[in-house]
Amino acid sequence: MLKIIIAAAFLITLSIHFFLDSASLEPNANWADASELTQQTQLTGYELYFRDGEYFLGLSYAMAAAFTIFALSRFKFDKSKGILGIFSGVTLSAALYAFGCFLIGCCGSPMAVVYAGLFGSSFLGFTKPIVFIITLISIGIGYRLMLKKPEGKVCSTDGCKTC
Repeated sequence: MLKIIIAAAFLITLSIHFFLDSASLEPNANWADASELTQQTQLTGYELYFRDGEYFLGLSYAMAAAFTIFALSRFKFDKSKGILGIFSGVTLSAALYAFGCFLIGCCGSPMAVVYAGLFGSSFLGFTKPIVFIITLISIGIGYRLMLKKPEGKVCSTDGCKTC
């Protein structure tokens, strides 16, 4: 059941991004029709979504949503990690925010993408794949940390045992 929920979160997030973003890429009827000026056929929003690589951002959002559901389910069902898991997660989050806030956008301004754009990645067309790769790396690190067994004593309802 959990796999279905995770897959549903992934697909719903991806489809919401696809439909909202491709609708915003549609030519606006209130503006002059540029196809008359250039004698070229205009692309639809759906075609622009794939041509411009917007699907990388959709995949990034969908992966983040699916991983969030997975992480919340692990926290709910694996209570043996308890306070240790919460404390280490908060500490890791604090370190990531302290060192990465300015680069990945703590205030809605993703500076890593801005810097990459300044150095030509948006001109060359690989800014969106970079965001997707950063998302995959951070999810991979989070997944490894979640599966890592804590060192020391683990206490649960049936007593403490040493790992």
